[in-house]
Amino acid sequence: MALVLDLEYSQSNDAKTLTLTDSAGTYHVVDNDDGWETGGATNPDPADIVVLTDTTTPSKYHLVLNVVVTDKYSVETTYDEIDLYAINGEAFVDAGDLTWDLTPADFDVSGTAMGLSTDMFDDGVYNITYTLRDNTTPFAVVVTFNETIVVDGDVRIDVYNKLRNIPYDYVNEEIDTSRDVMEALLAYSYLQAIEGSAAVCLTEDLVNMLYTLDKLVSDGSHYSW
Repeated sequence: MALVLDLEYSQSNDAKTLTLTDSAGTYHVVDNDDGWETGGATNPDPADIVVLTDTTTPSKYHLVLNVVVTDKYSVETTYDEIDLYAINGEAFVDAGDLTWDLTPADFDVSGTAMGLSTDMFDDGVYNITYTLRDNTTPFAVVVTFNETIVVDGDVRIDVYNKLRNIPYDYVNEEIDTSRDVMEALLAYSYLQAIEGSAAVCLTEDLVNMLYTLDKLVSDGSHYSW
């Protein structure tokens, strides 16, 4: 059985880090024959992955990430290819090393990054292509994996800030229909709806929902409550 790539991802609470983890696992002839293999007799070995500038060492691989982001304003940006070996900073030993903490500084277009390493990621729909390929010409693709994820850390922080204020709003108003309370609950419900729709909605729909939620937390709704 050949290697089958897979990725898991998570956003940090401060929206400044996107963690990607290869979940293909370690090869085992019975339990996981499509994982990474130490020694590489059947499947590729993470230790054989090299930096993108190495295009001459035989029987090695490049591991790369290509990302297209459609932000909440419907602006699409195709970022330069990310060398995951370079992000790691040293050679991979086994499948357990295949995890990366990315920041906006890693998403670059011809020298212009999405942001600094201390900035928050742009909210939007991220189309991710994760590829293992030969390191020598013609750089033949060995295996690839594509996934679309929703990054909503920036607006999520705004929503949770509103939720944290509910106890104070409730005490100060002494009623449970305070506009601020209802607005916070509406924003949270909308956030949950986006997360529930991520797997089935088109990119355009998700982008529109992110934009609407952003406006909702910044400008408020039109409900009279």
